[in-house]
Amino acid sequence: MNEDASSAGEHEDAVRPDTMTLRLAPMAAIESAPVEVEFAASDADRAAIAERLGVEAVAAFSGRVRLARRGSDVLASGAVSARLVRLCSATLEPFEEVIEEAVDLRLAAELTEEDETSTEDVDALAPPFLAGDQLDVTEILIQQASLGMAPFPRAPTAALDAPMGDSEREAPLPEGRQRPFAGLQDMLKRRPSED
Repeated sequence: MNEDASSAGEHEDAVRPDTMTLRLAPMAAIESAPVEVEFAASDADRAAIAERLGVEAVAAFSGRVRLARRGSDVLASGAVSARLVRLCSATLEPFEEVIEEAVDLRLAAELTEEDETSTEDVDALAPPFLAGDQLDVTEILIQQASLGMAPFPRAPTAALDAPMGDSEREAPLPEGRQRPFAGLQDMLKRRPSED
């Protein structure tokens, strides 16, 4: 069996109801030899991935995964690359975050107590990674990319320790955005006193 699944036709594309293309690798294809699957997101895929990751947009998203059997488990190794448009947690300005994340995942047929405390990245060989008798490579790539995302994204131009003056506090937000605690002051004023 050829290791390059895309040229051997050993994977399929399917479309989720949310219009994201799935790269599926049949479990039977992995039984005898490792299979390599590549994925490059289309415009519709990038829009669906942006919604899934909770980011403003996805400028690029691609990856490759090599799938191999180890007993009843599946080993997934490879890499995922993404360019995400995120909002800076300090300035609320959009900026591009580049993700280059290695894929090194073991999908266990049965999770053990040892797996729960392992330093190895282990997950269950079950949905959402398993779609019937096929592995969802797109899901593996999206989840691995999410691990590389900054929890509090900060634009490279955002000052790290600059104090915020009154004029910066009142700076206009991009259209359609509002401050996270915009109505809190008014709510507190209307709240009955506890005297």
